[in-house]
Amino acid sequence: MDRRDAITASFGLVAAEVAGADQTHLPAQGAPPTVTTLERAAGIATVRAGFSPGDVRRYGAAGDGSTDDSSAWRAALASGHRVLGGGPEHVYCFDQYVPVVRSSVIDMQGATIKPRGGGRGFLRTPPPPTASSAVLDGARQGGRVLTLQSSSGFEVGQWLRLMLNDYPAHDRSSYPPAWCRIVAIRGNAVELGTPLQVTYGAGDLRAEAYQPGLFCERFECRNGTFDGSECTYDTDTGQALRIGGAERVLVHGCEFRNFRHGGQLTNAVELFTIIDAVVDDCRFTGGVSPFDICDIQEVRFAHFVNNLLDGSHFGCNITRADYGLFAHNSLHGQRAREVAEGVAPQRSVRGLKAYGCAAIRILGNHLTDYESPIKVEACFRYDVSHNTVFNAGSGPFTGQIAVNIGSIAAGRNMRDGRIIGNHVEGCGGIGIGVTTDPPGGLIVSGNIVRATQAAGIHIGVPNAIVSGNRVEDWGLRGAGEAAIHVSGRATVADNRFGHATLSSVPCITTPAGSDPRLVLRDNVSEGANPLTGRPG
Repeated sequence: MDRRDAITASFGLVAAEVAGADQTHLPAQGAPPTVTTLERAAGIATVRAGFSPGDVRRYGAAGDGSTDDSSAWRAALASGHRVLGGGPEHVYCFDQYVPVVRSSVIDMQGATIKPRGGGRGFLRTPPPPTASSAVLDGARQGGRVLTLQSSSGFEVGQWLRLMLNDYPAHDRSSYPPAWCRIVAIRGNAVELGTPLQVTYGAGDLRAEAYQPGLFCERFECRNGTFDGSECTYDTDTGQALRIGGAERVLVHGCEFRNFRHGGQLTNAVELFTIIDAVVDDCRFTGGVSPFDICDIQEVRFAHFVNNLLDGSHFGCNITRADYGLFAHNSLHGQRAREVAEGVAPQRSVRGLKAYGCAAIRILGNHLTDYESPIKVEACFRYDVSHNTVFNAGSGPFTGQIAVNIGSIAAGRNMRDGRIIGNHVEGCGGIGIGVTTDPPGGLIVSGNIVRATQAAGIHIGVPNAIVSGNRVEDWGLRGAGEAAIHVSGRATVADNRFGHATLSSVPCITTPAGSDPRLVLRDNVSEGANPLTGRPG
């Protein structure tokens, strides 16, 4: 009897009752342990007595912080039972990765997994598609019927996604996957269960379909710690979790700490080619990496919510999602320290980044000490609201934008968006910047922007509505930038401006020349700063 069992026994309980585990397969005291039907089907011939099916100790795990327990975890995941970690006193070392071969629910019960050397945590590689074909027509917003070059191998009930590579106009990460079920096939016409959210550009557009059985129904991992302090594997991403090919993935209540290996590790968690993915109530701490600590891509629903991040690395990326959500996360980078110590390339560059999403919402997050704490690129629709951002891009000005909306190259699918109710303070560059080409529908409203080295709000696109914002102490580097700059054909109304030190910098700048579609009204300078001016 281990310490945990002894404690629970002293209260007249058995350990599995405390864990909520299934007791139906425990033999009577003194009887040999019975292998369950699921275990027998998985090829497990012998088990240890005293532990419930799915408990990793039943399959030989020691959890002593030195023994390689990866083979016992392999057996537990193969068993088909709910996998139990046994309690917080256990530290399981992995010298090899543990494959996820079927739907799995892992409750680590407070235990720690420590990948060592080239070992990793849990790994599942997505399967190749069952069928693939070029798309000839129909890939337009609102459309539900695709005309394929060939419908051979496509069947009703399969999961379908779209892949577009129209480089050099864009790249294959610039469009969402449009995951949905096939509901009918008529000749080479494939009918989708839900309308497409976007129109796909010209280029090599392909439809890929997967039989439902190829994806495991779900993968869940909860209530444990992954310690990367002894992991040296840096070839692929996802040192703790690298999961693909699942319909539902939930990572809940876990801690990922000290994934660093001299700053060369890529990231702790990678979820990709998945229908729905949720990472919530997790803590990422002590990481050092030139990559993001969590990466979610090629998904229908991607939710990264209620997480805590502290480390010298990118934060979390959501790439190519149909619906993406960053909400109620707290992130603390280390850019100021990296600049002071001459770290190159810098690691704390982005906190939360969305790329190639049909719709992304970034709501109620707290971010500090990144070059650009929030970055949205190549996303068709975006809502960036009620975030608190400060100490962004501290150090010499090199074009930093705290809330950075826009693509590096123009034409990367940016469409309509809202930037509402954010508090942005203490920026080494621009506070809020929208830099590339939505054709209208941009609203920037109700934001507080304070203490920026460059402009407070810079709008580089036409037809924007900029209203009800408060900007204080902008242009502190002395280059003459305005509190708000608009590119033309904008409505700029009901904004207020106050500056404690520089009375000559203008509140609003607009392009040279007359523009009858530019509306300026009811803006107030609370000091001596001129209300309008021209960019320097």
